[in-house]
Amino acid sequence: MTLPLGIDPRVIHRLAVALRFEDAFTRNPVDMALDVRAEVLPTVIGMPRLPWRARRAADFTYRFSVSQNTVMPVGAIAVTVTAPGEQYENYEPISIVLPRPLAGPLPTRQDYLVRLPLWPTRRLGLSPGETAISGQILNAAGLAMPGYRVQIAEAPGPVAPATQHTYTDARGGFLVRLPGLRMIVGAPPVAASRLTVQLAIAIQDPLAAVVAPVTPVFPVTVPLGRITTLLITVP
Repeated sequence: MTLPLGIDPRVIHRLAVALRFEDAFTRNPVDMALDVRAEVLPTVIGMPRLPWRARRAADFTYRFSVSQNTVMPVGAIAVTVTAPGEQYENYEPISIVLPRPLAGPLPTRQDYLVRLPLWPTRRLGLSPGETAISGQILNAAGLAMPGYRVQIAEAPGPVAPATQHTYTDARGGFLVRLPGLRMIVGAPPVAASRLTVQLAIAIQDPLAAVVAPVTPVFPVTVPLGRITTLLITVP
């Protein structure tokens, strides 16, 4: 067999872990190219050069590996993820532990695969017919409230604890996608009652204290199949 130019059959690669990043709301793989790296590693002789970068594969995974005599890191590794246009953020710290535990005597794909959420931001372009809330949380003085945890779900009733969440950014902004409330583009007209939907909200501050919005008054009615912008004031 003739190998492609530049491929050395004597080079041995060893997989550490394969990370698959999924949209926190749709659960679909994030299909844009991400910068996935470890900035700090346990210090040992022969460790990978820093930053240790993961390689993107065709199956939407990002693979950390070592080659030849490079020493495989051991222990908890903090991972940083950056989208090219800040369309996604990893609001919750990512830490992986190496080596990966094996479920059986022989390694399998699932032993190395780790699925992780990424949170969409207001910079993400959404597809036609999608229902979403692009919001900003300010206090009574008009100052941005970063790090607030936000959950939005269809009313009536309170937002269930298991509802997917997001966080506000440095400007108090957030994006909540509602994939279960999608308008089918090109479909026949639906009943007027389903052209809109009522939404409830649950907000917690960075200390996990429940915050009740002052304005607008929830539940709010928003159109299906559109991005609705909400300016939310909290005490």
